[in-house]
Amino acid sequence: MHRPATLKAADLPRFPAHIEACVDSCLAILLRDWPPGEARLLISLSAQNGRLGVVLFDPEASDFSHIATTARWQLVANRIAALNGTLAVSPNFGGLVITIGIPAAGHVSPFVS
Repeated sequence: MHRPATLKAADLPRFPAHIEACVDSCLAILLRDWPPGEARLLISLSAQNGRLGVVLFDPEASDFSHIATTARWQLVANRIAALNGTLAVSPNFGGLVITIGIPAAGHVSPFVS
């Protein structure tokens, strides 16, 4: 990625391999050709209310068509939908927000060091 980025994922528990693999592959697909820029991209992972949440925020983007092709976007949407998850895109706060939510209730295990 040709962009500075910050990843926030404090105190995140482990999830089943298929959920972690889905999130990993979806992020890889989305970030593969992310447009260059000066502003820092924020990637935030959280676990709450029985869901694994991912938020990508780009303060320089205004349209997801600059982020991924329609085919890549559909691939990400299909992978998330296969796990009964949600994918949303919205221009917000002076940038673009991509939100992923995947149900994981009952599938969370404590982090093991």
